[in-house]
Amino acid sequence: MRAVNRRIAERRRNERADAARTSTEKELAVAKLSLLHAQVEPHFLYNTLASAQYLTRNDPPLADEMLGHLIEFLRRSLPRTEDALSTLGDELDHSRAYLEILKLRMGPHLELQLDVTVERALRLALRYRRVVGPGIAR
Repeated sequence: MRAVNRRIAERRRNERADAARTSTEKELAVAKLSLLHAQVEPHFLYNTLASAQYLTRNDPPLADEMLGHLIEFLRRSLPRTEDALSTLGDELDHSRAYLEILKLRMGPHLELQLDVTVERALRLALRYRRVVGPGIAR
């Protein structure tokens, strides 16, 4: 009976250690992404504002459009409550606002076509899970 109790206690300790390790790895990944985000976004913001400033003098309607996309992008960039998950639609709207700004800044050099449906995204996610998931579990 003691051996069983020791085995159960050891298993619980291992599970707690695994959970702590997973939590630490998640925090590290979030910190790395936050650092990358902090490095990239200021340049994007400065370049977009400089473009909008130029457009206010040369093409006010286009400047207005760019600023509208920038407002949408920044609104969707704000952190949500801690446990709130974003939907696929939220992520697409955020990406769309970003890409529309780039399209305005780059003019005819950037062509954009987004063709994403929830059905297609779910199919890709399930395919990814079927193909990659088993390799991750091992």
